[in-house]
Amino acid sequence: MNIPPEVARSQGSYGIKGAVHGIKGGRPKLDLTETERKERRRQQHEAYRRRQGIPPKQVGPPRERSKSWVQEYYEIWGKRPGESITSEEFAKREPLWNAKVFKRQEAAKRREAEEQRRKRERQQRRGEQRWRHFIPPLSPTAATPSVWRNQPCPCGSGSKFKKCCGT
Repeated sequence: MNIPPEVARSQGSYGIKGAVHGIKGGRPKLDLTETERKERRRQQHEAYRRRQGIPPKQVGPPRERSKSWVQEYYEIWGKRPGESITSEEFAKREPLWNAKVFKRQEAAKRREAEEQRRKRERQQRRGEQRWRHFIPPLSPTAATPSVWRNQPCPCGSGSKFKKCCGT
């Protein structure tokens, strides 16, 4: 890529391309906006992943950010924590608060049940792994008795196995 000397000089740095051409300054910087720069970087990263054989990332819709308890409190009660609430406001907004609390309790119960299920599965897998080496193999060779070296040969010759068929 040939760079005009005035462009290269305006960059004010030494670079590989500039050194090859004998021009002060390197490859000119691209005039990109921040979003264009991010998009270019993302494309370069995707190309790298393709070259390396890495599957593309699964990108879904952005996750909702969780609200702080103060924000939730303010949305329901209309006031910050610690500010006084009249009995009419309390009677009006208490069902909303109870629904929020019930929803959280239900979510906690679901999480606890899921954790218990995972724990049972882990224990079951551990139990299977623990007893796995005690289960005898089901191959037909395991059913036939093995002959030791000093036992009589199974061919019926009357000599020891090591002197007859075991050589």
